[in-house]
Amino acid sequence: MENLFLFTGPEIGGRAEAIAKVKTSLQKKYGAVDFHNLYIDSTPVLKLMSLLQTGNLFMSAICVVLNNAEEIKKKEEIEAIVKWKGESKNYPAFLILVSDEIAINKTLEAAVPKGQKQIFWELFEEKK
Repeated sequence: MENLFLFTGPEIGGRAEAIAKVKTSLQKKYGAVDFHNLYIDSTPVLKLMSLLQTGNLFMSAICVVLNNAEEIKKKEEIEAIVKWKGESKNYPAFLILVSDEIAINKTLEAAVPKGQKQIFWELFEEKK
């Protein structure tokens, strides 16, 4: 499992299930995981990077769900996330980018492994 995920689209229930599956998988693999649910408008990306890089001394891994990922637009923020992804392969830190929009910044999308991104379309009435 790589350390970066992307779940987009208007279907909140499907996204929540996907996030829960990732969390469960991490707990099975690492035991104690430090989970955070943050919003980009209240948590600057550089503070997020610091959190992911330092982790928690009492936990085996860290996982951050970052909501409103479509608002990540500054070049230095995008570069910081892409750089972190490349450098954190030996440390159990995970970032789940979440957006109500269908797409986010193309550079960020490209950094997410194909099997770890998914668009959750609004369900038809008969599937609700």
